[in-house]
Amino acid sequence: MVSNSDTINNEDDLPESIQSRLCEICYFRIWERNNFTSKVEDYFLSKKTEVGDEKPGKHIKTNPCCLCFGLLTLPLLEQSILLIKQILNNDKYKQDLERKQCCLSFSIPPAIFIREAVLKVFIKDKYEGLLDFERKSAFITIKESWRTCLEQLANDLKFDDNNPLRITVTALYIDNNEECKQLSHIPGTYFPNANKKSAGPEYIYSRASVLNAIGSISEEDLKKNLPFPPSIPQHFATLTASGKHDSVFIAGRYNKYSRNLSQTPWTIDGVRKSDLSVDELLSGPIKSVFRAEHHNFSSSGREDVDVRMLGSGRPFIVELIDPGLSDILFEKMRSIECDINNSSLVKVRDLQIISKNEIKNLKEGEEEKKKTYKALCITKQVPAPEAIMKIQNSERLVLEQKNPHTCPS
Repeated sequence: MVSNSDTINNEDDLPESIQSRLCEICYFRIWERNNFTSKVEDYFLSKKTEVGDEKPGKHIKTNPCCLCFGLLTLPLLEQSILLIKQILNNDKYKQDLERKQCCLSFSIPPAIFIREAVLKVFIKDKYEGLLDFERKSAFITIKESWRTCLEQLANDLKFDDNNPLRITVTALYIDNNEECKQLSHIPGTYFPNANKKSAGPEYIYSRASVLNAIGSISEEDLKKNLPFPPSIPQHFATLTASGKHDSVFIAGRYNKYSRNLSQTPWTIDGVRKSDLSVDELLSGPIKSVFRAEHHNFSSSGREDVDVRMLGSGRPFIVELIDPGLSDILFEKMRSIECDINNSSLVKVRDLQIISKNEIKNLKEGEEEKKKTYKALCITKQVPAPEAIMKIQNSERLVLEQKNPHTCPS
């Protein structure tokens, strides 16, 4: 029997059936948990200093790892770094100073969770006391291990969970759906979306549904119905990456001087009824500077197409979707105002970046603000002084108004 320890001092204590199936990093995250970071650092340091012909070692494998599908091997780790840097160096996200920070996410195939569950049962069943299974997780997670490896290999990259630019690296495994499907044949498992005709395999075997299914299966059923220990995969995982910046919210006030300008693009039955709108005149220059292709426009109230907006102006917000920049200099914001104000149709002032939490102030103001109207009333007969006095003394009047339905905001 192997002693109860997180670190195995003698590799011969481990069965060849396990050793031959694991990559070096998965070996460390299972049996070197207390020394994981230092083991990873030493391993990568040895890889950097290797020259000439390399002696094959016990943990150097040419087949995909049975737990991570090769995601924690050097070739795919280096590919992950390359994909991340390609997004950081994209012209859209480049700042005046080269960006080196991002919020990092890693999406892995759910089949990995199945294989880890099987291996835990295998070790517990065959080598009692080898791992401390009273812990919430007997292994260091693959996501934590992946991030530790990237930090060791790419010192120039910094990962900050609060950074507005989120880069997601997605790992794909060609046999993922087939391996997940094995769970559905085990009595007692349930996949909520399995009976939906429109649901594809990725939707049926989501991360949450696979983890829920694993939690409902007994150790005995895992041993009976799944490869025990996990089999060697036939394919390595593949990687893709995408970047998305948190929305940026620009607030300000606008005046409208035209009686032929709608607030938002005006179309009827797919036909454009006006060439421009307040939305487009304001959002265009803002999007250009912040390198955003899409936006949402909202304002505190609205006016009809033939109504001007005078006075101190109407508050508005432009939400920039996936912009390239998160902030600009004060002078650049004033430059945007000048570009917009070159138009004779609209003017803006007080452009500023606000937080998402501040948006509610716009809606609250729309509901609470009192409005003053001047109106010319025409009557068939001259009203009696008493009637005029009654109207003047009324605290509240109900107006019955009928607007043309072709008149946009």
